[in-house]
Amino acid sequence: VRNGLLDWVYQEEIYGRGTFRGYWWSPDSSHVAFLQLNEQSVHEFAITDHFQSRLSTETLYYPKAGDQNPTVKLGIVQVSEGTPIWADTEEYKTTPILIVNVDWTIDSRRVVYQVQDREQTWLDLNLSDVKSGKSITLFRETTEAWVNVNGAATWLDNGEFLWLSERSGWKHIYHYAADGSLIRQITNGSWEVRILHGVSVTEGVTWVYFSGTERSHIGNDVYRIKIDGDNLARLSATTGTHQANFNPSFTHYIDIWSDISTPPQTRLHRSDGTEVRVVDANQVKLLLEYRLSKSEFMKVKTRDGFVMEALMIKPPDFDQAKKYPVYQHTYAGPHAPQVRNAWGGTRFMYHQMLAQRGIIIWICDNRTASGKGAISTWPVYRNFGELELRDIEDAIGWLKQQPYIDGSRIGISGWSYGGYMVNYALTHSKNFTMGISGGSITDWLNYDTIY
Repeated sequence: VRNGLLDWVYQEEIYGRGTFRGYWWSPDSSHVAFLQLNEQSVHEFAITDHFQSRLSTETLYYPKAGDQNPTVKLGIVQVSEGTPIWADTEEYKTTPILIVNVDWTIDSRRVVYQVQDREQTWLDLNLSDVKSGKSITLFRETTEAWVNVNGAATWLDNGEFLWLSERSGWKHIYHYAADGSLIRQITNGSWEVRILHGVSVTEGVTWVYFSGTERSHIGNDVYRIKIDGDNLARLSATTGTHQANFNPSFTHYIDIWSDISTPPQTRLHRSDGTEVRVVDANQVKLLLEYRLSKSEFMKVKTRDGFVMEALMIKPPDFDQAKKYPVYQHTYAGPHAPQVRNAWGGTRFMYHQMLAQRGIIIWICDNRTASGKGAISTWPVYRNFGELELRDIEDAIGWLKQQPYIDGSRIGISGWSYGGYMVNYALTHSKNFTMGISGGSITDWLNYDTIY
């Protein structure tokens, strides 16, 4: 029995890899909310420790697909007392549940927690009283497929709150009354909010600050909008990827910006987007100093008209008259785009190294991995592999039409879900002559219960 300590599957699939802390202080520090996980019904899994010269065996509780998850309870303990009360989850007594997010209201009087069914087809937003444990459900989220966890509610001083939802197929901001009734949808359109930073009140106007993809699906910009949905304004000027970190009063923010050919630069901005000063210009002429090739963004249509985002890196001494082998990098998993207008780190440099050795690097995000809203991911619900490969093959078909491509020498590489797709491609397609499959899921029955 774990009190305030997450088990393997909760940290891996719900609260974030490496996050084992399962407790949350109230804003006034008078109470602690915590999860109690009981692994009694979870099967053990044996692991051989190969790092020792004398091999040893370790065991952990690991629920495979079809197995029981740990049972979960939400406890609330007052610091001065030490005896917990339990949030009332009686309404779920016949349904195996996951508690996927825990937070507090501003006044510290109620714990806010989100509950999902095992199959993650719905999500309830609940409140529990700190004194009695009595719970109420404000509303239930559903979609056409599964429901993602999109973080905690953002509470306003008047008890109202902002909420991120993908119910329309695109993640947007919704404004709710304290009783869970919808006031309005604040953002809208065929783009998505990636991060809700928070709110501020300036001269009687409540501004909502967020980052999203309104300008580009392969970039990220900083925005603000009035809480009534008017006056949407993009605060970031340059194209690429902006990562904003606001101060607590939302008067300023630090912006870390990069694009595909520019390493990260850091600037300080006022909340209206005006630049205060450059913190770190990071002026490194990498393309010249290291013979790096320029990355080219492209768009490729699938057979049914979906526009896929693609990126190509050609050898620095590229010759249009020659034919080159191709190394395709893929991930392909739901809502995990690899084509991004951002500085790419170590994998990008590895791809540049391959390009310097006469190989064309090709990255093309199939529709379900594209990052173009949750709606783009739903077609793979209960059907992994088939649609992803069809899109990948459509991209390869386009690639083979280019006069500088050697269609007989195309390889594919990926890790984790990408490793699964490499295996799937090599056993279901004749387009690839080589594959490198890393950390792959070779049988979904060996994977965990929550994914």
